Amino acid sequence: MRIANAPSAPTPTLTTGRPWQPARARRGTQTWKAIRRDWRLYAMLALPALYIIVFKYWPMYGIQIAFRNFNPIDGITGSPWVGLAHFERFVTSYSFRQVIGNTLLLSAYSLAAGFPLPIILALALNYTGRAWFRRTVQMTGYAPFFISLLQNPINLPVSEVIDTYVYHVGLAGQLPQFSYAAAIGLFQSVIAMILIVAVNQIAKKVSGASLW
Repeated sequence: MRIANAPSAPTPTLTTGRPWQPARARRGTQTWKAIRRDWRLYAMLALPALYIIVFKYWPMYGIQIAFRNFNPIDGITGSPWVGLAHFERFVTSYSFRQVIGNTLLLSAYSLAAGFPLPIILALALNYTGRAWFRRTVQMTGYAPFFISLLQNPINLPVSEVIDTYVYHVGLAGQLPQFSYAAAIGLFQSVIAMILIVAVNQIAKKVSGASLW
């Protein structure tokens, strides 16, 4: 009696193709179909996107002058590289504490007085029965917005903030210091970003709500 041989298992075959390619191709085709179908919406989006690229992202190329001794004749890339020299100069300057202190103090004052007081004034005027009194207070309250309070040597020690200091050293001086002003502006932006991230994390832990 002969015993039949057991069927052998099929030999596995190796495939060199990628199984995810068809699905990826389908997604790409669907995307292009959606773009062709809604091309008007994408055309409307093109101009704002171009504006952001040209006027927001492309100028970031010039941020490197904060790390160079910028010379308009040599250009951005031709100017010598100095690294963090301008940042060290600002941090060790005699104006650093005064400028930073004025910036923090005036920012805190604007936040504390500029936010609740107008609301309180508006609510108080809303309950005022005399129209002539309400109009007089409104006109008096808006008058300072039409009066230019210029910065002068008398109020300079308490009014010099980072923005005005950048203007003075970068443009208003007899010898403009473009690289130094760019370094100060970049320093301000980095500090502002750190504060935003820190406040966002604190709000996330305290209330569970955050920007991201």
